[in-house]
Amino acid sequence: MSAPKILVVAGDATEDLEPLYGLQRLTDEGYQVTIAAPKVERLNLGGTFVDAAPVVDGNLVSVRDWSENPQLFREFLRLLRRHAPLTA
Repeated sequence: MSAPKILVVAGDATEDLEPLYGLQRLTDEGYQVTIAAPKVERLNLGGTFVDAAPVVDGNLVSVRDWSENPQLFREFLRLLRRHAPLTA
């Protein structure tokens, strides 16, 4: 059976090296990871800023900036293990 696939979307203000922590962390866990960067476009999604890390809303996990990547991926991996577990 193939590994579950994960798409990491990098925003337009993302520095080149920022997504690499997630790529390495998720690949080490055994997931198949693709990083994508959409074209620069302003979106109004009606979100509410929460000054905390991590913030979990359903299956979406977010943090305020790259320095909180460990918290982001700790929570994200918890969700993955529950909803998309790897099979041995």
